[in-house]
Amino acid sequence: MKFLVFFVFFLLLAGAFLYTVSTYNRFQQLKNGAEATLNQIRVALKKRLDLLNELLEAVKSYGKFEKETLEEIARLRSSVLKSSSPAEIGKLEAESRTVLGNLLLTVESYPELKTSSLVKELTQAAKEVEE
Repeated sequence: MKFLVFFVFFLLLAGAFLYTVSTYNRFQQLKNGAEATLNQIRVALKKRLDLLNELLEAVKSYGKFEKETLEEIARLRSSVLKSSSPAEIGKLEAESRTVLGNLLLTVESYPELKTSSLVKELTQAAKEVEE
């Protein structure tokens, strides 16, 4: 009888241990998945901002461009890698979307810029990153 009680107790203890280990592993999987997703978002934002910087450099060769835009892009680029929370990343994403929209509007307002093949390629690349 003692053996049966000991055996049942051992089975319950082993079951609790296995449940705890599997739950812990599941939480680790979820944490790793969330971190991987945030890293993918960071990479996409950095790519977008790099394209913005290239587009800005192409646009600067045709005329003076606002200093604020360049400073904003530089600030956003440095902030992407420092961001740690989804809220910060969301804020940076919204800001970069605004800057990209303003930059594309500026490009469209200058006909000589629209005909430049480099600007066309960079604009297309920026639109692809958005999608």
